[in-house]
Amino acid sequence: MLTGSSGSGAAQAQQSNGPRNHVVKFYRNNIFTVDDGPPRHMDDPANLDFIHSVSKGECPRELDPGTSDTPITVNMLRAEEDFIMPKYVAFAGTGRTLGASSSSGASSSQAGTSSAPPAGEWEGVDESKPTTSIQLRLYDGSRMVARMNAAHTIADIRRFIRASRPDMTGGYQLLSGFPPAPVGDESQTLEAAGLLNAVISQRK
Repeated sequence: MLTGSSGSGAAQAQQSNGPRNHVVKFYRNNIFTVDDGPPRHMDDPANLDFIHSVSKGECPRELDPGTSDTPITVNMLRAEEDFIMPKYVAFAGTGRTLGASSSSGASSSQAGTSSAPPAGEWEGVDESKPTTSIQLRLYDGSRMVARMNAAHTIADIRRFIRASRPDMTGGYQLLSGFPPAPVGDESQTLEAAGLLNAVISQRK
């Protein structure tokens, strides 16, 4: 168990409601989960910083709440079993036409913004298809790595965030590039949008 307090970032108003507890569970087949979130591969280069931090008894940066007065507890569990990947269920396109009934002016002014989360749930990764790792920088200062298929859409990034951080409610923007700019059509695949192995920032 790792315990401690974050020493970086300004105090966030939403983090003032007590300590944060996290559970990292390792499986025999080199898979681990964080707070029962999506499965992650220990040998994925995008996860090396996380594994390196916990191996040294440090709090990984992505679990850092960004405020020095928020205690953090990270519990490490080891399962004597393999992680069984859930069956992949292809999306039928539900929720990919958000805002289609609005005027073109309203649509263009809200590029990259969602007033309501996309329909459907995060269904996981199909390991038989090309995969990529998306680094997510969340608006509360924490970070996550999303392992996804190249054929997943930008809207699926929102589904991943919702599954991993159900406490994050309300609308937000997804930005990429430098300088950061809102992502475009969220029905695009990650590959078509040029977001394979990209860094995506979330902004209120």
